[in-house]
Amino acid sequence: MTKNNGRHDSIITFTSDFGTRDGYVGIVKGSISNINHDATIIDLAHEINPFDIRAGAWIIYNSYRFFPAGTIHLVVVDPKVGSSQRRILLTNGEHHFVGPDSGVFSLVLNTRGDWKAYEIKNEIFFLQDISSSFHARDIFGPVAAHLSLGIEPHKFGPEIDCQSLDITAYRPAAITSSKITGEVIYIDRFGNLITNIPNSAIPQAISSGWKLNVTNEIIDEISLTYSSVSEGVLLAFEGSHGFLEIAANQASAVKKLKASMGEPVVLC
Repeated sequence: MTKNNGRHDSIITFTSDFGTRDGYVGIVKGSISNINHDATIIDLAHEINPFDIRAGAWIIYNSYRFFPAGTIHLVVVDPKVGSSQRRILLTNGEHHFVGPDSGVFSLVLNTRGDWKAYEIKNEIFFLQDISSSFHARDIFGPVAAHLSLGIEPHKFGPEIDCQSLDITAYRPAAITSSKITGEVIYIDRFGNLITNIPNSAIPQAISSGWKLNVTNEIIDEISLTYSSVSEGVLLAFEGSHGFLEIAANQASAVKKLKASMGEPVVLC
């Protein structure tokens, strides 16, 4: 991670449910910069609804692959901060993730890769005074900063079995020869509903002439683009993120459908 000129300008992305009005995001970035002032810190999202682990899991999954190898991803959506919940460092050798074992890495762990996980325990990499309610500032941010300086992952704590990590924030769609049953796993600011039905399953639905049912609303076919339907009309299409998406042309699908996170979505 160290450049030949002696700089340590690794990329650290930062995702949280902190919002931007209270200064929490800036404080965490300050704790990082005090350790590595050359780090490039990129804000992915901070307007996640408080404690919405599933949204955090979706955002980091949908983002991390577009950053260069060596990037460190700091993700803090932590309803159980201060509890006995484990703090983890997850890596596949190219991308490194720092955050709570809250389920926020559920989708990342569902991707292919030789993942290794370490429980963050080595307090020499923490701030001196640890609060019970701001681990992003006192533990996760500093750990990400030290990682960006080239400290090896195993130095932060013992390796743990990835199978023991919390992946409850993501449930894969059930795919059979007669039906695909999924659910809404993210709702974006446009009111689009992103499901857990992979694009790879959509050709089966198209060839079988299946229709989509969500909140008892029927969508007759899978479209190619928003403009495939008239303004305000609902549609389903292959999302750029790899999963089936439900939208309304120049309107909000979530408002039209009165849907919510976890809403069942069926193709049959």
